Amino acid sequence: MQQSLQDSIEIDSGKMSIQAETIVFALSIASRLERDLISERTKTALRVRKAKGIKLGRPEGYSVLNGREDEVEKWLEKGLNKSSIATVMDVSRTTIYSYLRKKDGKKPGNKPVKFSMENAIKEANDKQDKAYNHVTAGSRGFKN
Repeated sequence: MQQSLQDSIEIDSGKMSIQAETIVFALSIASRLERDLISERTKTALRVRKAKGIKLGRPEGYSVLNGREDEVEKWLEKGLNKSSIATVMDVSRTTIYSYLRKKDGKKPGNKPVKFSMENAIKEANDKQDKAYNHVTAGSRGFKN
């Protein structure tokens, strides 16, 4: 049985001919190669931009406090708490806290974490005990 280029090739999950398997295999290799090339080009471009000193990532957004920083400082000097400043300036408390973190040079959401080896070991042991109890829980309570 001969096939020409105009004949269709059945690609069905049940029974594929050797020609169909070969075509699917070749296309999968080509797509993987293209994906790897795209990834490599992207990584190279990012390395070049970083080497040139171009800031990577999302640009900083607009803040409703732009141009009103002096007003925030004025209220802070008068001793007003942050919630009250937010109310007076008609912004959210989160906006005030974000401004103050940015002013202090801290990244939003990063809070200092105290690390101690004792706590790390205790936490690891607790996780291990919890996993063991979960696995053995199925055998408890059954009578032989």
